[in-house]
Amino acid sequence: ITAWYLTSIIHPSGDTLWFDYRMIGTNYKTSISETLFRRNAAYTPTNCLIDQPQWPILDNSSCVNWLRTNSAFLEQITSTGGAKIKFRYSDRSDMNDSLLSSVEVYQPDNNIPFKIFDLNYQNSVSTNFGNTYTTSYASLKYRPFLISLVERSYDNSLSKSYKFSYNDINGLPPRLSYAQ
Repeated sequence: ITAWYLTSIIHPSGDTLWFDYRMIGTNYKTSISETLFRRNAAYTPTNCLIDQPQWPILDNSSCVNWLRTNSAFLEQITSTGGAKIKFRYSDRSDMNDSLLSSVEVYQPDNNIPFKIFDLNYQNSVSTNFGNTYTTSYASLKYRPFLISLVERSYDNSLSKSYKFSYNDINGLPPRLSYAQ
């Protein structure tokens, strides 16, 4: 077990909140391992055999290290009084995972949300500092950045918008780049 998930909260007055999750398995590229072989030109093995000893031929190698995780995505919070909050997700373009895309707040016994929070993202695209892996796995070039949060009513009659900006959003190297 690597995490504990809150399943309920019971208030001293008896009100209860329940937390519902959806489990998702994700394969995540975490790093690159690289092995380089070099001969010490100053070293000469002793000639104890009739023939010259053969140096083993060792190729340099590198590989992507993967991590398999099971993530819990909060789907819904419900209350004793009937109010609830639903969480919606969208797919990420940089990996097999999800981004929170909206939060919907419902009043008791109502199937139409009275408040919605929309989260909007922009993907940065790295074009510098590539290596073999960043060209083999194009998804490593992308990173999502939150660019706006919109709080609105269901019918869009009321709306508040918050915008976020970043310095040089495309300036980061790709994930798993050798750049530091």
